[in-house]
Amino acid sequence: MTATERGAVACLCGAVVLGPLVLGATGAWPRFAIEAAMAAAGILWAAAERRPWWLTGLPVVVASLALLQLVPLPDRLLMTIAPVSAGAWKVALAGDPAAWGRISVDPAATAVAACRLLLGLVTVAVVADLARRPTARAWLSGAMACSAVVIVALGVAFPVTKKDRILLGFIDLKGPVEYWRDPVAAPVETSGWAYLEPVSVSGRRYRTDLGVAGDGFGSYVSSNAFAAGVYLTLPVLCAVVLAAARRRLPAPLAAAIAAGLLAAGVWVVVALAGSRAGGAALVFAAIVYLSLALEARWPRRIATVAAAISAVAIAGFVVLFLGEFKGVSHLLPAEWQPRLMALLTDGRTGASYAALRMFRASPVLGTGLATYGDLYPRVVRNDLLLYYAHNDYAQLLAETGLVGACVLLPLAVALGVGFWRFRRASSIGPVTTETCLAAGAWAALAGIVAHSAFDWNLHVPANALLTSVVAGLALASVRPCAPAPARRRPLDVAAALLLGAATLGALACVGRDAASASVQRTLRHALTMVRSAPVEGVPPERTEALAAAIALGERMAAWDPANGRLSVLIGQAYLHRMVVPQPIDVVDGLRQSAEARFLAARRSDAALLGLPEPEIAP
Repeated sequence: MTATERGAVACLCGAVVLGPLVLGATGAWPRFAIEAAMAAAGILWAAAERRPWWLTGLPVVVASLALLQLVPLPDRLLMTIAPVSAGAWKVALAGDPAAWGRISVDPAATAVAACRLLLGLVTVAVVADLARRPTARAWLSGAMACSAVVIVALGVAFPVTKKDRILLGFIDLKGPVEYWRDPVAAPVETSGWAYLEPVSVSGRRYRTDLGVAGDGFGSYVSSNAFAAGVYLTLPVLCAVVLAAARRRLPAPLAAAIAAGLLAAGVWVVVALAGSRAGGAALVFAAIVYLSLALEARWPRRIATVAAAISAVAIAGFVVLFLGEFKGVSHLLPAEWQPRLMALLTDGRTGASYAALRMFRASPVLGTGLATYGDLYPRVVRNDLLLYYAHNDYAQLLAETGLVGACVLLPLAVALGVGFWRFRRASSIGPVTTETCLAAGAWAALAGIVAHSAFDWNLHVPANALLTSVVAGLALASVRPCAPAPARRRPLDVAAALLLGAATLGALACVGRDAASASVQRTLRHALTMVRSAPVEGVPPERTEALAAAIALGERMAAWDPANGRLSVLIGQAYLHRMVVPQPIDVVDGLRQSAEARFLAARRSDAALLGLPEPEIAP
C-alpha cells in the first residue's frame, strides 16, 4: 500500500474504534468527526492511484439521484409522481400559488441525508477496494475487533437502569424536566419517538415534541443500538481470534473459543441489555459465522442448515410482523392468541404500517430522504411522534419509492451474489486465515440485514459506519486483487476528481448541519427552561438566555437559510419573548420577527411540526 492508502485505512480504523465510544456518534460534533474521517478516507483513496472510473463514480451517481428530490417541479407534474408531497406543498405555499413544490417535503433534511448516503457508499467502495490487500484487511479487521472489545466491555462495566440513565458513569441521559422525556435532544439521541404536547403562548398555540430519553447501555444511548454495535463487531473479533489460533491450537478448541465469545455476546445483549431483536440478530450472525468458518464437515453442514432455517424463520416473522394477520388469531390455540395480538399491535408494527401507507400514497419517488418523521403525525393522528419507522426497508420505500429501491438494488444483489460465491468457495477449499476474516464480515452483515427489519440502526451514525465497513470487507473477499495500470486514463482521472469534489461538498454540507444542530439544541434548551418556569413569572436569567439563543439562531439562519426546523425554533422563541413585559413597539417587532421566521419555515419545509395554529379565541 502507498502512504496515502495507509492514511485512508488509518482514518477509517480510528473512526471504527472511536465512533461507538462517543455515544454512537449521536452528538452533532462527534457525528461530524466520524463523517470527516470517512470523507478524508475517500479523498485519500481516490488520490492514491488510478481507480476504475465506475468504482469512484458509482457512489457519486447513486447519491446524486437523491438530489433529484430537491428539484422544483410544476404542480401538475408533482401531483403525478409525488402526490403526498404535492398536497403538502400546496398547503405550505398557499400564499404563493406560482411557487413550485418539490418531491421532498423537507429539502434541507434530504440534502443532508444525500450527503451522508454518499459518504457511506464511498466508505463501502474504499474498504471493498483496499481490503483486498492483506495489510489493509488486517488493519480494518483489527480495528473492528478492538471496537467489539470496547463495546462489550463498556456494556458489562457500565450497566444502565431505566431510572438513573447514566452512561459510562457520568453522562446523564435524563431530560431537564422529567427523567424519561427530553425535549432538548435531537431525534437520533432519543429512543426514536416522542410525545406531542400543545404549547400556548402570546395568543398562539403550537405543538412541540418531547423526545423519550434513550434507555442507554454501555456507550450507546439505546440498548438496541448497543446490540447492533455488538453483532456488527463481535463476529469479526471471533474471526480474528480464530485466525490467530490457527496452527497454534487444535481446531476444535479454536472453534470452542469462537463459540464461547459469541455466546457471551448473546448473554450481554439479551440478559443485560434486554434487546430481544438485537439478541436474535446476534444469534443469527453467530450461526452464519459458524456455517462459514468451521473446518469439520458435519458441524459445518449442521450450522449451514441452521442458518437456512433461521433465515426462513426471520423472513416469516417479518411477513407476520408487517402483514394483515390480526383476523387469523382465532385459528391459533387460545393460550397463543394474546401473544400474537401483542406482537401484531407492537409499536414497531404501527411504525412500519405508517411507512407502508406513505409508500402506497406516493409509490414512485417517495416523499424525500429523512422525511418520515415530518409526515408521521399526518399519517397517524395521535399524540405520539415516531422519528423513524423502526424498519429501515419500509422507511426506504416511504422516502424514496420504487425508484430509490431500484437504485440501491444493485448493491443488495452484489452482496447477495458475493455471499453465495464466498460460501461455495469456502465449502470447496480449505478454511484459510483469509476465509476466517471474511466470514466474520459476512456474519456481521447478516446480523444487520435481519435487525434492520425491526429497528433503525442504519440511522445511528456509529452503526452506519460499522455497516459500511463490514459491507466493504465482505465485498473485498470475492473481488480479486489486480495491480493498477501504470498510467491513468482520462475517464478515471475525471471520476476521481468528481468523487473528491463531491466528497468535499458533502463534508461542507454535514458540517453546516452539525453547526445548525448545535444551535437548535441551544434554542430547545432555552425554550424548555422558559416553558417550565414558575407560574409567577419567568426568571430574568432564563429570559436573557432565550434572547441570547435567538441571537445565535439568527446568525446561524443567515448561514443555513433553508433549514425550516431552525426557523421554526427561532419563531417560537420570539413568541415566548413577547410574554415578558416590555414596550408595545418592542412587542410588535417581536411579533413581526416571529411571523417572518414562520413564513421562512413554511417555504422551506412543507410538513414542519411546531408552526403556530390559529389564534386562541378569548
